Amino acid sequence: MSIVAWDGKTIAADRQGSAGDLRFRTSKIWTLNNGDIVAITGAIENGMAVAQWYENGADTAAWPASQKGEDWSRLIVVSHGKVFVFEQLPIKQAVLDRMAAWGSGRDFALGAMAMGATAEQAVKIASRFASSCGLGVQAFRVR
Repeated sequence: MSIVAWDGKTIAADRQGSAGDLRFRTSKIWTLNNGDIVAITGAIENGMAVAQWYENGADTAAWPASQKGEDWSRLIVVSHGKVFVFEQLPIKQAVLDRMAAWGSGRDFALGAMAMGATAEQAVKIASRFASSCGLGVQAFRVR
């Protein structure tokens, strides 16, 4: 599970991955070759498959089969200052709110941002309360 937060200027994600009861540090947010920033929630390998699908041109015929099962992952994309997500279908969903959060810690992060926290601070706060989030924060400021 994960927490990804967007405050209108910065997108941030926790670094915790898990396999059974094992926790490990990983990356859930990175920059693609075209400059877009992507972040994932859900099963990491499935999220990476969706990110690869997006980077390879987002051909609907090549949509990852893993997105049809129970362990689907969400791909959050920041492109040219706009945010959109892909979930179980290859359909781009625009995010029009100034702040948003996804993943198991989203409620904590949204509450924190509503009280003035940045996306990075919101991920840290969510990680204190959601046991499936943690092990650090990565953040990218969007220009």
